[in-house]
Amino acid sequence: MTKNKLTIIFLIVLACLLIVTGWLGYQQQKSLAETTQLKTDLGQTRSELSTVIQARDKLQEDLGQMTRERNDLVGRIDVANATINKLESQLDDQTTKAADLQAAIAQLKNKLKDKAEETVNSKLLGIVFTTGWNEGDKVPKNDLKEISINEKTLYVFCKWRLSLKDHTYAFKIFDESKEIVTERQFDLKPTEPVWNTWAWYYINKYIDKPGLWTVEIYLDGHKVGEKSINVLPEVKTIPTDNDPLPVESQLSAATLQDHKKNSLTKQQILSVANAETVSHGGLPLEEYSVYYDTNNEKWEKVLSSLREESPDYAVRFEVLKDHDYQAVLYDVDKYVLGGVLWVFVDRNTGKVITVYGEK
Repeated sequence: MTKNKLTIIFLIVLACLLIVTGWLGYQQQKSLAETTQLKTDLGQTRSELSTVIQARDKLQEDLGQMTRERNDLVGRIDVANATINKLESQLDDQTTKAADLQAAIAQLKNKLKDKAEETVNSKLLGIVFTTGWNEGDKVPKNDLKEISINEKTLYVFCKWRLSLKDHTYAFKIFDESKEIVTERQFDLKPTEPVWNTWAWYYINKYIDKPGLWTVEIYLDGHKVGEKSINVLPEVKTIPTDNDPLPVESQLSAATLQDHKKNSLTKQQILSVANAETVSHGGLPLEEYSVYYDTNNEKWEKVLSSLREESPDYAVRFEVLKDHDYQAVLYDVDKYVLGGVLWVFVDRNTGKVITVYGEK
């Protein structure tokens, strides 16, 4: 009985072990399947995670690129803003300048209008060539159509109708070849509507060329008229026994012989120059102060000034280069029209080379 109970207990225990072993095997297989599934899922997860990481890296790279592009765009915007500000500043400056320019144009138009009105009110009424004037009424003594080159002075008389304000008046004289003979400018301060002006030129027969000369008249920088005069050539005459001998012939034979060897003395040069001055200037010698220009220093300064101010006229004195000359200056102690006179004498021959009337 006891043996059967043990057998039954053994069998029950065996059955329990078999049941437990089968359950454990099932659980083991189930665990293995789950583990395999987990491994599979883990591999897939790792693959997806790698993809996510790559996407993240790509996004970070794109973000860096976009950040750089944004920063570059911001820099360009800053440059554009600076350029806009600069252009706005320049526009303001140009606007200001345009306003100033418009004001200047308006002012210039007003000046031109005033000038035009003044030109209408100011007019050259006439030009007269003459050899002098009547002392009483200061009008021309004659109305020349021609003048000899032997004449000492050509006067130009102008009659004006002027506005009562300051003006500038200028005249230019041209010879037949259109070379300028002389030009001068004066200030006018008329006190009456009708006003007369005088200008003059010392004719230099040694330099000036005969022919049709033309004078041009200017008022306030504008040409307002012109007139021509025929300058006749020098007429040579045969001397008679009663004619005075040339200055050189008046010298003694001994002096002439000495001239051929040596230069003239100061006194001899002055004698020649004095005779020419009385003949050319038209005044007694005592009316002049005489200056013997040592080494021609003063004349060189005058010539230098002429070369700067009137180069075309200064060319006339190139004739002096071919001579060993002495300059003598004659100044007028009292006021007369014309100013001073220069006489140039050849130191070796005693002949007058040329003369020059200086205002």
